[in-house]
Amino acid sequence: MLLGPIFSIEIVTMARRTRYFVLRTLYALALLGALWMVHLSVVRFGSNMTDLATAANLTASFFSTFTFIQVLAVLLVGPAVVAGTIATERQRRTIEYLFAAQISGFEIVLGKLGARMLQIAALLLTGLPILAMAMLSGGIAPEALAAVYMVTAGTVLMVAAVSIAVSVWCPRANEAVTTAYLVILALLVVPMVVSWSGAVGAGWAGDVVATINGQLLAANPLWMLPHVLSAGSGATPED
Repeated sequence: MLLGPIFSIEIVTMARRTRYFVLRTLYALALLGALWMVHLSVVRFGSNMTDLATAANLTASFFSTFTFIQVLAVLLVGPAVVAGTIATERQRRTIEYLFAAQISGFEIVLGKLGARMLQIAALLLTGLPILAMAMLSGGIAPEALAAVYMVTAGTVLMVAAVSIAVSVWCPRANEAVTTAYLVILALLVVPMVVSWSGAVGAGWAGDVVATINGQLLAANPLWMLPHVLSAGSGATPED
């Protein structure tokens, strides 16, 4: 296969683990619960569900909620799924067997990373039928839907890349998972704090910090999603 033999083995092994099925079930239940809560909110303030405007408002409100739940699911589940993959092999002393086989380090990392990202993608696909039901009433712009899934895909890549890098360097799985969460939390929170506080000095050093901080904010899904949703709804996002 393109991703090597490790990918095939990981896919078969992970398919036998109950926890991934439980994760997908909990994610679907969370989305259904969010749809029900949004429905109650719209019925409470709109009451007439046969009105097309009310139905579209329900869909638009649920789409915003769905988007944040989807990204939060990646941020919460991604490090737990990816970060322990290499560290677990090192902790169990089985990584020596992988090194002894005719498999390059690139194939080991890419195979394990690809299998874990496929599990995250399967988790996200669980929510598509629920979103499809909500889209029957309209209220979701196609460009907003495409932009949201681009942000989600970028979030998956960012979380997976950070987690697998941490996993390579950490000797134990628990340490790798904890470190991955801390690194991702810092990448999400610190640029927003710098932007809100205005703690950027003057001169060329301040310009460098502002440029780096701007790039980090552009890769921050929690910063970009409100702008994407506001642009999709026609509103002007706040800077």
